[in-house]
Amino acid sequence: MKNANKMNIRSLNDQKTFIKKIFALCMVISFMLISCNKEESISLTATFRFTVNSGGIIQTDDPWITGNIHQNEWAKPIYRIWIDMNGNPNDGPYDNGLGPKQAEVWLDTGNLSFVWYGTDGTPGGGDDDQRINIFKISNSTQEKGGIEALLTNNNTTFEVTLPLSLIGNPSSMDVSFMASPWTSSASDNLGTGANDTPCWITVDTNKKDTYFDNDAAGDNYWPALSPNRQINFDLVKAEVIIN
Repeated sequence: MKNANKMNIRSLNDQKTFIKKIFALCMVISFMLISCNKEESISLTATFRFTVNSGGIIQTDDPWITGNIHQNEWAKPIYRIWIDMNGNPNDGPYDNGLGPKQAEVWLDTGNLSFVWYGTDGTPGGGDDDQRINIFKISNSTQEKGGIEALLTNNNTTFEVTLPLSLIGNPSSMDVSFMASPWTSSASDNLGTGANDTPCWITVDTNKKDTYFDNDAAGDNYWPALSPNRQINFDLVKAEVIIN
């Protein structure tokens, strides 16, 4: 009888030990999954692709002389991407991007620039991250400060990749695209012509996916600039890739 009791006690202890081991294993697995999810969210990137008409190129030279070369130089090739997270996606296209927005990245005569307006979304609010003329874009991938960019698809696509952590790890964002040969207004964006709305892509940054929108070819506005490079500013596709 005593031996039987000892065996029952040993069996009960074995069961308790087994349960403790299973519990400990579950805790380890849970911790690992949480760590992986955190690491994944931290390492997510956004790639923005700006593609113009196949008959043109992303223009990186400035053939137009408009007044003094050091003053009032309003004609220059610009490809701009606005990133909005404040619930008003029309901020980017509105008045050539003068409305509130959280970040923007652009090419100006082939020079890449980036600005994040900080958590307050206000330019000059003290927490901005402004990087002007990071490098001159080319057909080879260049990287500086976590931002990568290059020209692809026979120079018809401007592609830039940045960590979402650079823009505050937003849970979603509305992205607008604008091409223009001058600084005062748009030549083309998503939508009909240069001023149509909605002209943005809504992106869920928690989901790895490709978001895109196509734009009609040949619908962009052209001012009285010579030489005529209208086709270089004819936006035909915009993409945002979360990876």
